[in-house]
Amino acid sequence: MMQRSFFSSAFLLLCLPGLAVTGKAQMVGQPGCAAQNDPPKITTTSNKPDFKPVPGKALLVVLQNDDLYNPRPRPTNLIGLDGALVGATHGRSYFVVEAEPGVHHLCTSWLNTSSDDLLAAALQVELESGGVYYVQIVDMQYKLIDSPSTGLQLLDPDQGELMRRAYDLAVMKPAK
Repeated sequence: MMQRSFFSSAFLLLCLPGLAVTGKAQMVGQPGCAAQNDPPKITTTSNKPDFKPVPGKALLVVLQNDDLYNPRPRPTNLIGLDGALVGATHGRSYFVVEAEPGVHHLCTSWLNTSSDDLLAAALQVELESGGVYYVQIVDMQYKLIDSPSTGLQLLDPDQGELMRRAYDLAVMKPAK
């Protein structure tokens, strides 16, 4: 039984190529992360407006994929771009942020409401004018994984759009 569990865990981790996964870390000090004093309120909607890049800008679509996260409630992820909080997701949701072309530092941190710990992951992305880029947040905590983790992964645009159409739009409202 132990051998089967080990091989299942190894198989699961090998099936996630390119995933930037980190353990527990404070959000401040991670590349691209923003300090967050008051967590925002997150709501989701099935209303999915069309979007296209504004001339001279790029779009970054951030999707939260927590299919490998077994327990409830689902985590809330805060997303920073170059040190500023730009959005948040909860469950199978996404949001879109406009950015200048160039190299940017994206960071996600899992807001764990039951403790002061944050799980964080970072990814450097190079955006071109007129481009649409899809990045998925992968939250994991499954029977085969002892502790929760989070990661970021750049997606193929076709796969990203397929996922966006299946997910709800996340709307972030500042804490009052």
